[in-house]
Order: sequence, then structure tokens, then C-alpha cells
Amino acid sequence: MKKQIILAFVAVLLLTVMLSGCVTTDVPETTGVNPTPTETAETPEDTSIKPPEGKDNYIDSYYAQSVVIKDPYGRSIDGDKDSEILKLLLDMTKNAKPSVYLGFAVDASKYYEAEFDGPAGKVTYRFYFSADPAECYFRSGGGKYYYSNAKASEEFLKSEYSEGAYFTSSYPEMVVVDTIVNPKSITWEYKKLNGEYAEVQMKPTLGGGEKLSELSATFKPKFSVEPTKLSAKVTDKEGNVLYEGVFEELCYITIKNPVEVDITLNAVWEKAEDKDCAGAAEYFFSATMTPSATFTISKTEAVPGELLILTCTNPEVDLSKISVTSSLKEQYEVKFFADKGVYRALLPIPLNATGKGITYTVKAYGDQIEFFVSLEARTFPAKKITRVTEELLKEIGAVSNPYPKIFAEIKDEIYSNTTFARIYGLENFSWAYNATKRINFGDLVTYSLDTTKTQYTAYDYAYVGTVYDNVTAVAPGRVVYVGTTEYTGGLIVIDHGMGLLSWYWNLSDSHFKVTVGQEVVAGTNLGRNGGGGLTEVYNGTRISVHSALTVYDVPIDLGLLVGAAS
Repeated sequence: MKKQIILAFVAVLLLTVMLSGCVTTDVPETTGVNPTPTETAETPEDTSIKPPEGKDNYIDSYYAQSVVIKDPYGRSIDGDKDSEILKLLLDMTKNAKPSVYLGFAVDASKYYEAEFDGPAGKVTYRFYFSADPAECYFRSGGGKYYYSNAKASEEFLKSEYSEGAYFTSSYPEMVVVDTIVNPKSITWEYKKLNGEYAEVQMKPTLGGGEKLSELSATFKPKFSVEPTKLSAKVTDKEGNVLYEGVFEELCYITIKNPVEVDITLNAVWEKAEDKDCAGAAEYFFSATMTPSATFTISKTEAVPGELLILTCTNPEVDLSKISVTSSLKEQYEVKFFADKGVYRALLPIPLNATGKGITYTVKAYGDQIEFFVSLEARTFPAKKITRVTEELLKEIGAVSNPYPKIFAEIKDEIYSNTTFARIYGLENFSWAYNATKRINFGDLVTYSLDTTKTQYTAYDYAYVGTVYDNVTAVAPGRVVYVGTTEYTGGLIVIDHGMGLLSWYWNLSDSHFKVTVGQEVVAGTNLGRNGGGGLTEVYNGTRISVHSALTVYDVPIDLGLLVGAAS
């Protein structure tokens, strides 16, 4: 029995000795970090000679007696057995802990590749750096990742070899109208870990004299690192100085016609406590400079059904070089019209526009300007109209919305009578009819009987009054349509310029007071209430008349131009 206890004790002792030879290293918590890049999984099998067994994460001066390095910019650095660069790299592999994931501060595409050479052969390591020495890594010859020795990493980041480890050591890039313009000359410094600035040794790609396409005076170069100061000089091909001064005021240059120019930009990046780079650069290029196109928008807060005005303040611009798009689901072609020395375009906001806002993008001569208009939601009541004869609904047909069909029927005739070029004024709008409004813009209207039902969103105002009351123009303009349609009965359409139309229907077709081509002012008598079409009937008599506004076939709210809808 005593012999068995002794044997058991010896077995436990041997097991303890064996276990004591195993080293367990905790892997740091990696929450929020990026995984090892996919490219590591695709790395071909490394056939070079490896360090001795158990030294995958550490290579000493015996096994690495020289090194050939390629920095992130592809430049080579050689180091012999006594070189500082070799010592720095070897020190970073000492006491290294394994890393299952690469740290979030490391850009896996930027690394130093080091090929060590010694008696056992060659082996290749990769060293990844970040601004935090504790977040630096290396990939061993065996393809495994380790945290670099933090103290050694710090020393490397302070050394003369660390230029490629700093993102701010990259020369800034300038883009003009989608074209990279290289500097004619440049000096660049980056701030190292110790707070000192070091001049970039990598040679820049120089340029000068690039020929760009058309360019307006409002162009804005895009820099990868924004300069603190930017000045400009513009000369024509005869050497005449057209502008010289701060870049921000270049937009005020006076150019009536496109002109071939040479442009010099001088950018300065000043040193500061919160800046990691500094320098100066001169850029030189030529282009055809066109009159600047400066834009303003009438409002930056709006509601569905509202009308905005986009103004171009330079009358010398070529309108064919300007385009306007928006984030609206429904797009329409925006057209500019001359108005008192400027160009203006109307931007109708559809009633069904939703979301936090609308972004309008204006492109002119290679420039791009964006306007954001915040959108406030509107709510509208539901209204049920029952004073409609069933015979009328059957005759008209139960449709979801009659307005598109109305416009489609007479669109060609309207456009044949106007180019919208003349602007009659966008102020002093008035109601078309001095009577109670039965339906307002945006109301959900239901015409309902026992067997027939028609429901749609109102794009108009419906006034209830007495038969043969006068209906008047809401604003100055020119009559472009007088006639009848199935839905509207007697209908008159007036052009107010820039694509804005006003519509008046359920008029008596035997009492029209205007003709096509006639110019009117606000309050001009157009005709009388009492025509056919879809309208309320009371005691056998049609009692309502309708008016509406549209731009580019998009209905807008007349009440917002007159005042609060009643």
C-alpha cells in the first residue's frame, strides 16, 4: 500500500512538471476591432527557413544578421547586423503576445515588409503601425499575428525610418472638376509621436500646366487635407492679371465671355497644436474660365405643396451648362427663365413629398452646389361630398384622381400657346372666387352615393356660391386655354410664366369673358360659375367652382401664395 502511494505521488509530480512547461498567454479583449484581413487567409505557404521551433514570434540577431525592408510607399531600406533599423525591428518581436485580431487603429494595407537573412536562411515579417505604440502588430514568418513590443514600437515611431508609418506623411491631393492636379512644387512635414515635425523624404509627383475643361470662377478644389490658407492668381493668355488675392473672393471676378486662362493656386498648411501635418504647395493649370454661376434658393424650410424659387445671379451664363436634380422620388425638368437681369427657376414640392427634407443639386460648368430644404409634414382632413348625382358619377366614371387626365387632354394645346418665357410676377395672388371654400388643397375628398364612390386627394380649391357669380384671375398672366372637358365642364387656363399655370373649372361655357392670348391681371373677370363636369349639385343646380395651380404638371397650394388657407 505504501509503495502504491509513492508511485501515485511520483506520477502527480511528473504531470506537474510537464504542465509547468506549457506557457499560456491571454489574448487581449478584441471587442470593436477589425478581424485579420482576408488577404492573410490567402497567403501562400511560406517555404522559407523558419526560426527554431518555439521561436515563431521572436527572431534574434543570430538568425537575422541583415534585413531588406520595403516601407508602405515601396521604398527600400537596407540594414546590416549592426544597423539601428535591424535592432529596432528585432526588439519589436521580443516578448510578443499573440493577437487573434488586428487592432482597429491599424490600416492593414500599410505595412513594412522586412526580409531577414541569416545562417538559417531568409524569413519575411510584416510590421503594422498606428499612432498608439500599444496598438502595433507584426505578422511572423509563420503567418501568425502578434502585438509588437510597445516600448520598441515607440522607439521606431520616433526614428528616422518611421515616415511610412504615419498617414499624415502622405502628400495632400488636390482635385479640380474630377481631375487630380499635381503640385508644381511642394514641401511637406508630418508630426511624429514625440511631437516634432519631420520633413517628408519621399519625392512627390510633380506637375504643372495641366489643361482642364471649362471651369467657372466659383469652382472649389477638393483637398485630401484642407489648407489653412489658399490664394489664387488668374491671368489670360496675354499675361493680363484678371484676379489675384484670396481664393474665397475669386467668385467675384468679372468675366462676360469664356476666356482661356492660367491659374496658380498657393496652399499653406500651418503648424498647430491640433494639426499633424504642415507644408506649402503651388499648383499651376490652365482652363477655359466661364462666367461664374452663383445660385440662391428662396427658402430652406418648406412644406409639401409649396413653391420655391432658384435664382442664378449671373446673366452671362450659358443655361445649357446648368442642370438641377433633386432627391424627390418624382423628378421633373427644371427650366430657367430670364427675369430682371437674373435667371429664375420654379421648384414645386409635390404634395406626396415625405422625409426630413429635399436635397437640390445644381451642376454648372463642372461645379456642384447643393441646397438642403427641410420639410415639415402637413395633415389634411377627409371630406365627404354627397350632393352629387349618381348619373353624373356614372357618366364621369369612378376614378382615383381626375387631374392627370384633365391635363393630358389639353397639354399640347396649352404648350402651343406659350413658351412660359414672359414672367408676369409671383406676388399679389388672390382667391379666384369670393365664396366659402368647400374643399381645400390636400383634402381627402370622397364623392359617395349608395352604389358609386370616387375618392381622391384634392389639388385644388372648390368654392361654393351662387350660379353665375363671377370667377376672377388669381394673378397676372396670359390666357392659354378656353374650352370644355368631361371632368371640368367650362375650363380656363392662364400662363403666369416659368411653367406656372392657374386653372379654373366648372365655369359656364356660354359665359366665358376672355379668349386665348388675352393678358389679364389679378381680379380680371374670366367668366361665371355654373358649368358642367364633376361638381356638387344642390336643388338641381351646380353650385361649386374650382381653381388650382401647377408647375411642370406638379400641383401646388394656391393658399400658400395668397395666405393661410381658410
